[in-house]
Amino acid sequence: MVIGDNEFETYWGMYGAMSLGGVVVGAWVDAMSDEFAYVLRDCAPKVALVRDQEQVDKLLAITEPHSLERIVYWEPRGMNDPEYVGNPLILSFAEVSELGEGSERHYPLLFEASIAAIRPDSPAAMYYTSGTTGGAKGVVRTHANQVAMGVLFQKYFPVDVEDEIVCAYSVASIGEPVLGSVRNLMHGATLHFPELPETFEKDSREIGPRYLVNLPRNWEDLAARIRARIDGSSLVTRRLFALAVSLGMRRFRAELDNERLSLWLRVAHAVMWALVLRPNLDRAGLAKVRAGTTAGVHARVAYVQVSQCLRSTSPRVLRIDRSAGSRDSGAGQPQGAFRGSRHGGHGGSSVA
Repeated sequence: MVIGDNEFETYWGMYGAMSLGGVVVGAWVDAMSDEFAYVLRDCAPKVALVRDQEQVDKLLAITEPHSLERIVYWEPRGMNDPEYVGNPLILSFAEVSELGEGSERHYPLLFEASIAAIRPDSPAAMYYTSGTTGGAKGVVRTHANQVAMGVLFQKYFPVDVEDEIVCAYSVASIGEPVLGSVRNLMHGATLHFPELPETFEKDSREIGPRYLVNLPRNWEDLAARIRARIDGSSLVTRRLFALAVSLGMRRFRAELDNERLSLWLRVAHAVMWALVLRPNLDRAGLAKVRAGTTAGVHARVAYVQVSQCLRSTSPRVLRIDRSAGSRDSGAGQPQGAFRGSRHGGHGGSSVA
């Protein structure tokens, strides 16, 4: 059971659990103790990997018998009280890492043997529904399910080891693996996650991703910020922006319908792209994006949705590679390595 925002420890724990044949169950960080208790009753996890004291307290507040044998936290702030230090149920992430290093010294081949024992039909993760029509239901996805979705997305949104991906989806979301971790594991793309939702635009600009995974509300917030900047500008800027958006939408619709614009419209769009559209996309962190997605929406519909939302988009954003059909749609070779680094240049972090 994983309770935390997207950070290094989230993915280290998730990848480690799956490599040992475990099933990852993500939980939303804003859930209450009774919601955690429901998950514990339903799927009986043995270990909970949580971020901080707040999540530890929620689990400790559950009075009914449960299956947890360990609660592992990675943010040490507030965890020095005797209530936590003397509790045999609680371990720090650093302590678990030390145990793992000791195990590797005694059993150097255990990791590879564990991975080799995993079958394609072995469960990899469980995702809970919203529970709007009753109790939340756990949806189990096997390793084969995850790989199949990775192959499908690679067909329409190909990425490789040179790509940078920014993913804001929680591990509790069924959209996270196919838009984040699976792209990282199967195709070697470097996976970034913002430090805070509020810094998503700034981090994206500094990272310069070519493939952007975003929540619908993030696209809407991004569009609102662009519109707010334009509304606060001069009359000339507002008029130029309106003209640029009109030309951008003309080219956008023409591309969707496989139509060719007239020469003067192509020239006008090129001028507006250089003067208006590209600067706005650059400030929003989208200048290098060649494909942007949101979960649960067909790519063509998402293209329209995002373009209308941003109102400053050219067909360079959220574009299906039309040559993808001629590419090998296989999963590709496993990258065989996982490394993490905290970049000092921006607030986000990344795994590669």
